[in-house]
Amino acid sequence: MHLVISYDISEDKRRTKIHKILKSYGQWMQFSVFECDLT
Repeated sequence: MHLVISYDISEDKRRTKIHKILKSYGQWMQFSVFECDLT
């Protein structure tokens, strides 16, 4: 399944944590947008 995930998080610590998690699942496209191929 191909997903585009976007988020808007104002808290720096939480945003950094989410970014690191999503980076392990897919490709970082823009500031808060990821493309992920999940099964």
